[in-house]
This record gives sequence, C-alpha cells and structure tokens, in this order.
Amino acid sequence: MLKRSDVAGVGIGLLLAVGTAHAATPEQRCQSAKNKAAGKYAVCRQSAEAKLATTPGDPIDLEKYSKALTRCATLYNRGWQKAIDKATSAGAVCPDAPLTAADFQAVIDDHTDNIAAGLTDGSLTHCGNGIIDFAETCDQNNLSGQSCASLGFAFGSLACGGGCVLDTSGCYSPPRLTDNGDGTITDHETRLVWEKKADLDGVPVACTSAAVCPDPHDADNLYTWTDADTPTEFPTGTAFTVFLAQLNAGSGFAGHTDWRLPTLAELHALVDYADATSPLVDGVFDDACTSACSITSCSCAASDRHWTDSTLVSAPTDAWVDDHGSGEIVWDTKDSDYAVRAVRTGP
Repeated sequence: MLKRSDVAGVGIGLLLAVGTAHAATPEQRCQSAKNKAAGKYAVCRQSAEAKLATTPGDPIDLEKYSKALTRCATLYNRGWQKAIDKATSAGAVCPDAPLTAADFQAVIDDHTDNIAAGLTDGSLTHCGNGIIDFAETCDQNNLSGQSCASLGFAFGSLACGGGCVLDTSGCYSPPRLTDNGDGTITDHETRLVWEKKADLDGVPVACTSAAVCPDPHDADNLYTWTDADTPTEFPTGTAFTVFLAQLNAGSGFAGHTDWRLPTLAELHALVDYADATSPLVDGVFDDACTSACSITSCSCAASDRHWTDSTLVSAPTDAWVDDHGSGEIVWDTKDSDYAVRAVRTGP
C-alpha cells in the first residue's frame, strides 16, 4: 500500500518532470515578449484613435494625438528591444529575424488605419476577398501558388490581372512558335522574337556592304563576325556593321531597334533533330520557302553554319557557330563568312 508520503513524492516528481518538459526556450520567450509588445502597441494605437474620434478637427486634440502616437511607438520599441536583449544575453536569436520592429509596426499601423477608416466612412477593407481594395496590390510572386503548368498549359508566364484575377494571357500550349505575320516568329517559351528569312536560292553572297546585300532577310546572305582584313575578338565584322545596322536603322525592323545575334544556347534551341531533312530546324522556320518569296509569305532556313554572338573563351578570335545542315555545334575564326539570324527579347 502506498503511503501518503510516497504519493506526495510521486506528485512532486511529476510536477518537476512536467515543468522541465515545458520550460520555454530563449527563442520562445523572445517571441512571447514581442507578442506582448505588439499587442500593447495595437491597444495604444486604437486608444489614440478612439480619443481623436470625438474631436477630429480640434488642433489641441490633434497635438495630443500626435504625442500619443509617439508615446505608443516609444513604448513599443522599448519592449521589442528588451526582448531582443534578453535573447542575446542567453546566446539566442529571436525567430523573427531578419524582420525588424518597424516591419511589424507597419502591419499594425495599416490595420489600425483600416479600422479607423471603416469606422469613419464604412470603407473597411480586407485582403483575400478577390477584389483589390484600398491600397491592396496583387502578390506577383505568390499568385496563390498557381502557374501556367498547374492550370493545364504547357508553358508561359502567369500574371496577376485586374481585380486579383489570374491572367493566363501569357500561358501557352503547343505550338510553342508562332509566325506573327510581320516577318518575325515568337517563341512563347523563351519569350524571344526571331527574324524570318526568305528568298533562298542556294547561291551564297558575301555581304561586304549594304549595297551588295540590300535585303538583310535574304537567307543566302553571308557575313563576318570581325573585320576580314584584321581579325580580332571585337564585333567589327559585317554581321554587326552591315546586317544588324540595317535591321536597327531608323524605326527598326518590325518596329524594334534592339535586334542582335543570338547566343549559342538560343540559336541551338531552334535545331530539330527529329527533322528527317536538312535544314534541321523547327518547321516554322522552313515553310513554303522559294527563291522569290518574302518574309511575310514564307519562311526560309539555309542549311549552313550560322553565327552566334558567343565567343570561344579559350580563343577570343573564334566564335561558336551552329550548323543547321547537320545540327552540329562548332567554332571557327571570326573572319569566316556565315549566315545569320537576328533575335530580340520580347515582347
């Protein structure tokens, strides 16, 4: 039979065990102290609003209101810092870092102002009601956890539209590539816009000047990356001084003046190894091509090496080229004559 002293001993032991198991950590104590500081600040702010509500236009009351806000902020920051100091002395860091007292104060202030406005004119607002109220904005980084893929599209960029409704206009399902009807092709996955080529007759022309090659979209045109007389690592060749200069002159091509040579990765992404015939590119770049068509009536791709803007790091006088005839990636000296296709970052 247990004696009263035995029962008492067991009870004390259980109390000690429970007390030990639930001892708050320095981090928890910091969180608790900051909760209290935030709560007191919220009450202080609401009290100041309550006092102002009876005489909102009285200069004396406005001065008192201003002083009350200062006092609320002073007490709040004092309590907040005290919580941090205690955690630091215990070798701990408060779990809300790197947020600051000002971050939480701003949230409380917004809440207080919202309540005050609602009590004044019935314009109470709250986030999450599907409408952009008051000073709300859509969270472009969150989008409620949705993406184009989660909504059933293949690729693209989901956006936040008016009224916080998801905007799927930037989401796409195949086909990935679209002929824009103005001599350009848009890749909806990479958001790149490509120049189209035409007039392919299979007779290559070395474009030493704009006079020799007046049509920069002719698929037979060939250009150099650097000056053919003095090969260097710099973009002094006709691909830049003739071809890109023609595209970007005046109001530009297709309304844009930021056309450039593609990177190796960008250009090689156009290669289609499933294509049984040369050129090995997606069909939208090789459609109804003839020797007399234009960039709005056809799309041509020469089975030739095409320049990229990517320099070979180990040999700066060489650059990477993509062979549309074989799908190979090689490099060559920058004074060589090769085809080009311009690109720009859309839209």
